[in-house]
Amino acid sequence: MKHYLELAIGWIVALRSDPRQSQRGLSQSTEVAILLAAALTVAAAIVVAVKAFVSKKLSGF
Repeated sequence: MKHYLELAIGWIVALRSDPRQSQRGLSQSTEVAILLAAALTVAAAIVVAVKAFVSKKLSGF
């Protein structure tokens, strides 16, 4: 799971530092909205994974 988070962060950093990014015409607010949606998706995936892990461990008692 940590690997996927690091990969997602790497993609975000790479896309933000891409010199062609400013030439594509995305506005700053659109870029922020996309990054926020990606961050929320990653956070939701982490919450679901932790909840499933804890539920699995607690069902054994």
